[in-house]
Amino acid sequence: MKLIIKDLSKAYSTHKIFENLSLFFAQGVNYLVAPNGAGKSTLLKIIAEIEKKDKGEIYFNGELEKFSSYGSYIPDKMTMYPFITGKEFIELICQAKNSFKMQSNIEAMIADFNIRQYMSVPFAKMSLGTQKKFFIIAGLMGEFSCLLMDEPSNAIDKHSMEIIISYLKKLSGDKLILIATHDQHLQTQLPGKTFNILNNDI
Repeated sequence: MKLIIKDLSKAYSTHKIFENLSLFFAQGVNYLVAPNGAGKSTLLKIIAEIEKKDKGEIYFNGELEKFSSYGSYIPDKMTMYPFITGKEFIELICQAKNSFKMQSNIEAMIADFNIRQYMSVPFAKMSLGTQKKFFIIAGLMGEFSCLLMDEPSNAIDKHSMEIIISYLKKLSGDKLILIATHDQHLQTQLPGKTFNILNNDI
């Protein structure tokens, strides 16, 4: 399985984020590393079709496919209606991803991340870390071949990070995982191939 970025360009007004960027990602763990503002988050959003590219193509297994047909995306910054409870959020994601048949797996993740006590709590009253755990569970739900994660360790406690690493180790056996991060501990605990988009290393 492979994800190919070919001659991708993106600019905001006159500020170029990247130009003619070409990268090749294979099955397993892949890291995007670069200073803040270099375009890591923007690249993930373009792959996930949240932002539009100026030019270029993105191929998954050699095909131009919609990201929703093969991928799952976990953002760094969470956006959710403040009145939505944890339970309502999980139900919304289940409906969107048609994941009801995976209920036992979802219940296991809720237990692993120790957030059952927040199922009836609205997002506005959750800590940033708790909100992030719900979004990580949402990203791990359903069927996907490619997982995008933007700074997954931000606002996450050490114990929960070890759980995330455990899940990713299992997923990396048959999925393509692309992570934008500054977290060297994560890269040590979960080895993978590293790409610096500033240098266009491939």
